[in-house]
Amino acid sequence: MEIVSWNINGLRTTRVEETQRSSLKVLLDSLRADVICLQETKLSRDLLDEPTAIIEGYNAYFSISRTRNGYSGVVTYCKNSATPIAAEEGLSGLLVGHGRSVGCYGDTSLDAEGRAVITQHHVVFAGSDHAEVVAEGGAETLSIVNVYCPRADPERPDRAAFKLRFYKLLQLRVEAILSSGSHVVLLGDVNTAHRLIDHCDPDNPLTFDEHPGRRWLDHFLCINTHEEVVAPFAAGNDQESCNTDSKMHRNSSNLCGHIEDVSKISAVEESELCFDDKSENDCCGTKSGSGGHFVDAFRLLHPSREGAYTCWSVATGARATNYGTRIDYVFLDRHLAQRGLVACTIDSDVYGSDHCPVRATLRYTLVPACHVPPLCASLMPEFSGRQQKIGAYLLSKPCSRLSTVSSRGVNVSEQVEVHSASHSALSKRAPECRRDRGAKRARGRNGIDVPTRQHDVRRFFSAKSKGEDEIEKCHRSQRDGILKTCEQYAVENTMLQTEAEIKVQNNEGFEPKSLDPLLDSNSVSSDRQCSQEVSIGSKIDGCCASQSEKNGGAAFWKTLLAGPPPPPLCPGHGEAAVLRIVKKSGPNQGRRFYVCARPAGHSDNPAARCDFFQWTKR
Repeated sequence: MEIVSWNINGLRTTRVEETQRSSLKVLLDSLRADVICLQETKLSRDLLDEPTAIIEGYNAYFSISRTRNGYSGVVTYCKNSATPIAAEEGLSGLLVGHGRSVGCYGDTSLDAEGRAVITQHHVVFAGSDHAEVVAEGGAETLSIVNVYCPRADPERPDRAAFKLRFYKLLQLRVEAILSSGSHVVLLGDVNTAHRLIDHCDPDNPLTFDEHPGRRWLDHFLCINTHEEVVAPFAAGNDQESCNTDSKMHRNSSNLCGHIEDVSKISAVEESELCFDDKSENDCCGTKSGSGGHFVDAFRLLHPSREGAYTCWSVATGARATNYGTRIDYVFLDRHLAQRGLVACTIDSDVYGSDHCPVRATLRYTLVPACHVPPLCASLMPEFSGRQQKIGAYLLSKPCSRLSTVSSRGVNVSEQVEVHSASHSALSKRAPECRRDRGAKRARGRNGIDVPTRQHDVRRFFSAKSKGEDEIEKCHRSQRDGILKTCEQYAVENTMLQTEAEIKVQNNEGFEPKSLDPLLDSNSVSSDRQCSQEVSIGSKIDGCCASQSEKNGGAAFWKTLLAGPPPPPLCPGHGEAAVLRIVKKSGPNQGRRFYVCARPAGHSDNPAARCDFFQWTKR
């Protein structure tokens, strides 16, 4: 079986190739995996459309942020041949509104940002008879935890504490699932580079390992080498793993008793959340001397490979010089790694995001479930055929109770009851409203009905008869004709009054004439001809003047706005530098500067940018 993890940095904007923009199925098929876990989808419930939620050959399980629109979010796409037996949103288990969940632990405040989806599958070891194993009840359980861990923003100290609380809940939950007898695959964007070899340019190598996130990874992961982990299984002696699993089973009650303690870890300082041996043993039960119960699949197979990065800065073009970090992982429990891990690779040649996919191959075969779990996107009301039309909100209809949970944590069945009650109340008042509207209609000009109230909203959704359309067109043409006649009459009256005033001021022989154009049509026609000649001459003069003013104005603005000066050349490559703006808050925020146009990289890389830097003139 193939499992892929990829931080996609916006599901609606990621593209595989320029010629394959429209199909998300093309993207999923190109990854060639049974289970595809995507992070940072940046979807909100109102933007989740059917082409994204329902894809032929796949079933999808979403977790969407409840606090901010277009933020965070994860989704797990499973092929129909890998349909899970259970699925759950979040790590706490408190967002589940159905029976087919994975468990129920923890603090729901850590699940509000849509950062985890758990799917549980039946698997059989490769080479065995699937039907026989399933019939005898010998299929094993594999839980896949798709997670997008928070980032510790330096400008927001509270996010560092939130990140550590999330790590703690994540560890407690996956170890609780492991203690129940299921294999566990934890994969996704952990947002922490574990070792120096996983970072292109650490700030201070001496204090690199003191980072709280790295200290958590040290206690969460097994520190054995590849030979120490794989040797027991290769020799046919997995007694150590069995002993470890038995210890986990014996301490399962202890785990469940301590999971709710996560809610007590509020916004505290990072120094208070230390990970020493005593606190780990108290919290997670007895541990072996080699560290945690999980292994880093990539480092297990490639312990000394350098330059194996999964994330690069787009702003600096660092992917061209492979100047990045490895923060996307596939973690397996030790027994699964001993028995089933075949390969783990980084697909750095797959573009479309600032991250690249990470792939794991296991020596297992997935057994599909008969029915999809309730969390499946195809069972959402808007995609399952239960979405009501707008007419349903205007008529009283019996509504069935729905037991699903909305994206805001409100029971949909309560909302349906409220809507049905309001519909029945409106239907009782409808005849009275219709009588009131009929009594208060008035007659307008030319026999046109002028309603004193707004029409019934249902009128806009009903088709008009042919006779009503013709009557309405006739009335519209009559109104347009009357308005046009009135406008012409007002314009002609104004012109006659203006001409009369001019002649009186010039002491010309002026005989007053009627201002009504219907009484003296000859005078109106002659005066109109004179005014037209005057207006034509003034238009010609004005056109010449405006053309000269336009030319002069254009020349003035060209001298005033000459554009930015040409960029300087960087001394390292003799190439034109690029203009940047300081966005970080501080005294230099908003200032512009020039840097080398080449992508960031190590100083010994000739293809990387040089150290040229120059402020622009204020």
